[in-house]
Amino acid sequence: MKKIVSISLTWGAVAAAIGIGIDLLRRYVVAEAYNGLRQVLAIASLVITILLVYKTIKTYRSRLNEDTFTSLQAFGSGALMTIVYALLMALYLVVLSQCIDKDMIAKHKAKQIALIEQSDISAQEQMQKIENIEDAGLFAIVVGNFLQNMIFPLMAALFCAALMQKRPAPIVNNNIENTKKEE
Repeated sequence: MKKIVSISLTWGAVAAAIGIGIDLLRRYVVAEAYNGLRQVLAIASLVITILLVYKTIKTYRSRLNEDTFTSLQAFGSGALMTIVYALLMALYLVVLSQCIDKDMIAKHKAKQIALIEQSDISAQEQMQKIENIEDAGLFAIVVGNFLQNMIFPLMAALFCAALMQKRPAPIVNNNIENTKKEE
């Protein structure tokens, strides 16, 4: 059990560090005018996280040194890494919004409201959606970010678990074969 926790903590922290670095690049280095580059960075962060889920499961499998490696063990190590990653990213978002960029939540809400106002929905629906955005606080944004950071890595963990399981070699029973030959 210690192996799975230490491996998952390590790779979850690595994934979060990379995710935080890419998020800081997207927020403060790449200008709003380069929206395509910002999207490429977001996809790169997602791909790197998925690759690190694979690396977590592969590392756990190699350190386990057993004849069998079940899908549940593989999924457990990948899921634990994903939870560590998502929690660290949520903590980063809280620290960023409360200590570093205190206007971040207001900017996010203003951007979402502008997108709603540009959409082709009725005025009543626009007002309802705008009220929902204005009522949303830091907790709602952090929970949304946490879930967003969980979905694809968990699916990757499930996929990798199915691919990387080890099954024991089939046992051949010679007694059954010998009795068939005698008949």
